[in-house]
Amino acid sequence: MAGTHITISPQGFEQATNLFHELAKRGNNLEPAMAAIGEYLVGSNQDRIAAGVDDEGKAFTPLSKVTKERKAKNKDKVLIENGYLFNLVYQATADAMQMGTDRVQGAMLYYGGTRDKYPSLWGDIPARHFIGISSDDRDEVMAIINDYLSDAESA
Repeated sequence: MAGTHITISPQGFEQATNLFHELAKRGNNLEPAMAAIGEYLVGSNQDRIAAGVDDEGKAFTPLSKVTKERKAKNKDKVLIENGYLFNLVYQATADAMQMGTDRVQGAMLYYGGTRDKYPSLWGDIPARHFIGISSDDRDEVMAIINDYLSDAESA
């Protein structure tokens, strides 16, 4: 063959082949990435609870006068008396991550409720969405996934 040429053969492509195999393997088991996302989101949501805002940065509905009077401590902090809602938990699997609270009152505090429907309440409870994913959280979740898949090269 006259002039210049290039030859392509399987020899020399082992690194690329190995990288594709590692990427496929990582893509089929995202549990480490899901666990990292869970850890991040637990912290992020705890920070928002402490700040008194939802995932869009909106302040929680303030406490009623009755609730403030009934609270033994942290009287001015929404969703915080003993810190139980800080017990956010997550479960990571190869293809999903679930996060929430294991506290029985969590659903009522998240969705709200009325005395008409729940007579044991001392008043209506407004919904306060204390678990969620902000736009910053979305960016971080994407970065975690990207880092996890990018790490295939160093494996």
